[in-house]
Amino acid sequence: MTRGLRRVALRGFAVESVAYQAEVTAISEGATRDARDLIRRIYQRFQDYTAVHGILVPDIWLFFDSTRDPGQIADTVATRMKLPVSEKYELLATLDPMTRLERIEALLDQSQRPVSANYAATKRLAFDLADRRRHQYATLEHLLLALIEDANASAVMLACYADLGKLRQSLVQYLDNELKHTVIEAGSAEPTAAFKRVDRRAAFHAQEVGHAAVTRANALVALFAETRSPAARLLAEHGVSRARADKAIARGVG
Repeated sequence: MTRGLRRVALRGFAVESVAYQAEVTAISEGATRDARDLIRRIYQRFQDYTAVHGILVPDIWLFFDSTRDPGQIADTVATRMKLPVSEKYELLATLDPMTRLERIEALLDQSQRPVSANYAATKRLAFDLADRRRHQYATLEHLLLALIEDANASAVMLACYADLGKLRQSLVQYLDNELKHTVIEAGSAEPTAAFKRVDRRAAFHAQEVGHAAVTRANALVALFAETRSPAARLLAEHGVSRARADKAIARGVG
């Protein structure tokens, strides 16, 4: 396990018989400014980020309590974020500690990340599927049924060898039979907490794979983490796994 102590400029690098040797010069990052409010926001957002990604960081919360150095906090958070290598390199190469910290905050704030028109249409369809049945809540099962109706998302599931006809039938049976207790007389469906989590996780997945906007494929991948949901269970029963979906998306499917 290694830990960075300070930033230096690399002037020379040589391979010795038993070790590597580097010639470096110290770099001044300037005076540390008060960033308590910014650090507090990052602390809160990084808690959500780790929960969304399932990242275990048992030591980092003690680190937040023990230091108020903007540069150290930015570097510690950056090394644990799932980012494209080029984006992480650019972030860590930013010399000014406050600028690094501000960029970290922007990366953790996915509320401004654009949503593709197709994914927005899929979400509207999910709410429409709930409203047609007069369900009080739009669930992950409504969302998955909407994703099946989408050509790109369904292409990913087909690449996982799913029988979309049977998967659609299973979802419709669940929605029509298991959610009768959620029927309301009037009003529009509200998203469940799980629906909101998947929406946030889709934005982080788009960031992770370098998508400029959140897509339906990001939403499909984000759904797998909700392991207790009937939607995730039905996907597993029909052979659609996170690993297979990732491989399909990497090949350009969907």
